Amino acid sequence: LGHTLHQDLTLNADAKEKRARFIAKSVEVRSQFAFAAPPQILKAVQVLACDAYGSMLWRLDSAAATAFFNAHTSCVKRVFRLPLNTFTYLVEGHLGEGTLPLRVQVLSRFPKFYRRLVESPSKEVRLLAGLATRDARSVLACNLAHVSGLAGLNCSLESAAAVRNALPIKTVPECESWRVGLLDGLLRAR
Repeated sequence: LGHTLHQDLTLNADAKEKRARFIAKSVEVRSQFAFAAPPQILKAVQVLACDAYGSMLWRLDSAAATAFFNAHTSCVKRVFRLPLNTFTYLVEGHLGEGTLPLRVQVLSRFPKFYRRLVESPSKEVRLLAGLATRDARSVLACNLAHVSGLAGLNCSLESAAAVRNALPIKTVPECESWRVGLLDGLLRAR
């Protein structure tokens, strides 16, 4: 199915490969749409590069998954031609307002994925999903706890839309709002 299995029994190698694939696709999209305005380029990246295939199988709180999510933030910074050390709250809370961060997109898909496992027509899949849910060491249970903790909801019961709305997106702190006007002025001057 296109997943990379590794001898360490994790899918970190798969996450790293998908991160590299996302970066390659996003670079291609950015170069193809270089004539467009940054929000249009971000929309094209969203449509053409943000599928995150297979990400439900990763540990969503792992360093490899975090690096994958951070690649999207770096992409937004590159679209606006900003330094890579630009604050994430400026990226998520201001520049990328029209699009969801890749992290939120992937994490909000987890409830539907989980429900499809536990309600599968295959009794074998239902049985294994039930066992994995009760075993705190399993990736399924860890992801369920991680997404539930971030959203503050029980992800085994809530819809993907409710989880998406509850997941935190970094916003510009009130004391740092002066940066927004300065950033917009610098971007207009460029």
